[in-house]
Parts: sequence; structure tokens; C-alpha cells
Amino acid sequence: MIIRPEKRGKRQKVLRKIGRGLGLAALALTLPACRWIVPQPEYGPDPGWDRDVLIRGVVISENSRDLIPGIKVSVKDLSNHVFTNTNGMFNIYLPEQDSYELKFEDIDGAKNGSFKLLSKEILRKDINYEIPWHIFLEDEEESEE
Repeated sequence: MIIRPEKRGKRQKVLRKIGRGLGLAALALTLPACRWIVPQPEYGPDPGWDRDVLIRGVVISENSRDLIPGIKVSVKDLSNHVFTNTNGMFNIYLPEQDSYELKFEDIDGAKNGSFKLLSKEILRKDINYEIPWHIFLEDEEESEE
């Protein structure tokens, strides 16, 4: 049997249209199902994480002007606390409030010198993310004399 060229063209056009229709139907049915098959990630920051306030600072000895490592930096009425690193610097993230009362406490004893407890109130409007706070702690030996 010989197929004439003009009939072969019609047959191919019809088959192409059927194939396209089946392809679009398969695509329409499978794409929505992918969302249910692949689990959505359940990690990342909590909602509202960007509303936290960063307080950066460096703790310095008032007498010798040395940087003080190992000072506990805590916040009144919050469980947040950090320790100064080997360069005397600290970073603490806190929930947004109008003011914060930070407490600087030497808890390592005479390891790097003994310093008096200091409480300092910091207002939210005074916080600058570019410039760290300079906190000067008074030596305990000085205060006893």
C-alpha cells in the first residue's frame, strides 16, 4: 500500500495535536502533585527574628584600659546572657523594647583581675549598630582603698 504525501501530512498533524493534548494533560495533572510529594523545609529563623535588637560592645578596665575577657553580660528580666570573648567584645540579641538594663559581672574571680558589678541602662533609640558600646569596669582593688 502506498500512502500519498498529502495524506501523510494530515495524519502527522493529527498525531501531533493528540500528542500535545496528552502532554499538556499529563503536565497539568503531575505538577500540583509534586508540592505534596516533596516536603517543605521546616527550618530557618522564627517569625519576627528581624525585630531583635543587636547590642554590641567592648568591656574595658577603667584603671589599666585593658580589654577584659570572660565578663558575663546579662539583661534584667530576661534569661539572655553572653560572655565577652578574648578581645573583651560581646554581641547580644534581645527582643525589641524601649530600654534595656544590662548587667556586667566578673564571675571568673581574679583570673583576669577583679572588677565591680556594673548595671547600665541603654535606651533603644541610642543603639547604633555600627559603633560598639564601650563599657568601663572599675577594679575592685581601687574601690577598697
